[in-house]
Parts: sequence; C-alpha cells; structure tokens
Amino acid sequence: MSIENIDVTSPRLLVLTRRDPTCIFFSLFITSLRLSRGKLTHVSVVDYLFEPIIEDLLQHYDNVLMLDICDEFNIANMSRKAVSKMSIDLKVLVDSRELIKSGGQNVETFLDISTVLYLLEHPEHVLDVGYLTIESLEKIDRPCLPGSTYLNVNDSIRLSLAPYIPEITGSENIKIDATDVESLLKLMGEKLLKNRFSGILLDTLLYSSYSVRGGALVQDLMLILESHFWKDEYINIIDTAKLENPLLDKRLYNTCLEYVKNISNIIQKILKSRDYATDVDNMVSFYRLCKILRFHRKWREMKITCRPRRGVICSASGSNIEVSSREYSLLSKDGIHVVCYEE
Repeated sequence: MSIENIDVTSPRLLVLTRRDPTCIFFSLFITSLRLSRGKLTHVSVVDYLFEPIIEDLLQHYDNVLMLDICDEFNIANMSRKAVSKMSIDLKVLVDSRELIKSGGQNVETFLDISTVLYLLEHPEHVLDVGYLTIESLEKIDRPCLPGSTYLNVNDSIRLSLAPYIPEITGSENIKIDATDVESLLKLMGEKLLKNRFSGILLDTLLYSSYSVRGGALVQDLMLILESHFWKDEYINIIDTAKLENPLLDKRLYNTCLEYVKNISNIIQKILKSRDYATDVDNMVSFYRLCKILRFHRKWREMKITCRPRRGVICSASGSNIEVSSREYSLLSKDGIHVVCYEE
C-alpha cells in the first residue's frame, strides 16, 4: 500500500487505528499534514471493528482511512464510504517524506518519530536503513534504551521492552557492571538465546538513540505513551515530547516500570506454561506481547487472548488463522495474526 492512500484533499477524514505508539504518531503525522492544508481529521483508536462508536463516527465522515488494521470488517455502513487502507512499513515511512515539503516542522517530526519507533519494533530492518535521513530529530550515539542518556544503566535496561531482555526487563534486583556497548550486547545475547529468543533483537541496540530536539528520547515516548494507554490514563504526549528527561519524574518512571513488570511477568508465565497460552485483560498488553513473542522460537505455537469488553474475544497467534463469517481480522503482519469475534 502506498502513500497515495493518505488523503490530503478531502475536507473531513476519519482515521481508524490501533493502540500502538507507531500508529499514534503516524496518525499525528497525517493530522498535522492535513491541518497544514486546512483539513479536518478525526483519529479514533479502536480495539475491534464492530464496536458501536465506529458506526456512530461513520455517520459524520464519508472518507475513512484504516491505518495498520485489518482488511475484513463488520461495518454495514462502510460500503457507502470512501475507504482507504494503509499498513505501516518502512517503504510507506520513507515514501511519506514526499508529502512533508510544505507541511512544517511538526509534520516532519511526527514522521521521524514514527520511523524510529518502527525500527525499534523491527530490528530486522535496523541494518538496512543507511539511506534513511532523520533530520528533525537529534541523533545520539547511545543504544536505544529508555533513559539511556540520563538514567543509570540498570534503570535503563530494566525498562527495556524493545528489545525485551529476559531476566532483566522489569527486574527489581539487577546489578549490571557492564560499562560499554560490547559488554551489554554480550550479556543481553546470553539472556535472549538462553530463553529461546532470536538474537536478531540485539540489532536494535546497534541503532542510535534519537530525541526530539531539546526534548525526549523517542524510546521514552514509546514507553510513556504505551504505559498510560495500559492504565487508561490521559497523557499529553505532544507536551511530554518537549521534556528533556521525562523519566526523572518519579510518577512517570513508576508508571512505566509498573507496566514493564506486568509485561515481563506475563511472558514468564507463558514460557513456563505447557500450552504456551494465556489470557490478558488489556489490549495494550496484548499487542506488546505479540511484538515481543514473535521473536520467540515457539511463537507459532502460542495463543494470546483478550476480552476488551463482555461478549468480545480477540485472539493472537503466530499461525495464520482462518477468518470465518463471525470472525474479523484486526491485524495480520510481521508474523502476528489477530482475529476478533463476538461470543
């Protein structure tokens, strides 16, 4: 899917997307781009495609963008709308630079943040992006770990979800004496391989950190946004991006650590179970677990289930799931397959 699916002309556009930091910042890119052209955009984060709010929103918008979500959906009114679909990948992110020439600084910044977030989630591409220029952010020669430039190494590593580091992420009692990247890579490699994760996750640490100029590290923004989504708490992420060292705020740090601990505990539970299956109570955890566990050797045998509301089930697996008449695909990319259905 190409950038031609980004609507920059219609007066009103509804964007439907997921509770995912990359999706949110790319939505901000589209919103800012259209705002610079005097166009109205409404972004709605959805957990499944047959929730009533979507039907209500569709009454007011004839133009709809399905951003990084499914092709199959159960919305009767959708057939009467102009619907575009876009899956966020590296080509879309690179090609979108053609649209920022007249959009202003915010447009470029949001696109660059989206690009860095995508690479943090896709270490398999980190070594293939030498041609990519990220001009609106400041490049910092430090590994991509939360607070890597101002927290001590132990605090930075225990907050790490991209990459997730078994036995270290979310740990209360860790003491790492490694002072150089080579030692850190060796330590993390040992933990990943011991727990049957792909060593490709280490590629993320070969990619430099980036920060909003005079503001927050991109990896900090990912963690802060995601942890507040998880707690269903409001966060002004645009103002947070302007903070130079946001994780020095104890409240923000503790919120992030609580979320990271929860994710780590669930992963350990899954890996110790006989059937590699678990239920979670939150769609943010649901997506993060998928992103981490897709690099595990047993991912194709795993199943993660979430019930975002009574009577609705969302199920994720590493195996392609047949979509029946009562099941609707929410996501199918990067080896992650998600279907939702009503009980």
